[in-house]
Amino acid sequence: YEFTGTDLSIVSELRGYTSHIIGSRNLDMAVAGDFDGDGQPEIVLPSQDRTRIAGIANTANGAQVMWESPIDGVLSTNLAATRTPQGLMLAVGRTDGTVRVWSPQG
Repeated sequence: YEFTGTDLSIVSELRGYTSHIIGSRNLDMAVAGDFDGDGQPEIVLPSQDRTRIAGIANTANGAQVMWESPIDGVLSTNLAATRTPQGLMLAVGRTDGTVRVWSPQG
């Protein structure tokens, strides 16, 4: 989205990903940051079926998946991120009670 004067307009969109599930109390199923270390922020979102997460960036060609990773289960929580000396760490909870963590390479 982008403000143009006083209007909020869609700049780009990409189907197949979601930031929340209707009826769920999880309202933070997205997080933004430079998770791949390329100097540009991505928004990290789960796939519609909640089995993958993807880093999506707004590029000159519109919204584009920059990277994708399997959750190895089904997402059941919000996404959590924290900064480490090596970069951003990302974590999600799965329906099987497992917490999946992605650590930055460094």
